[in-house]
Amino acid sequence: MADDVVINKAATIERYVARAREEYAVNPATFAHDFTR
Repeated sequence: MADDVVINKAATIERYVARAREEYAVNPATFAHDFTR
């Protein structure tokens, strides 16, 4: 069961990182200051 939790957490983090990379690619200059994305 603990392995399932770790796997789910890892998948969630991977999704968030992918989303952050997509947003960074849109406009790197405003990435750190645009919290609405």
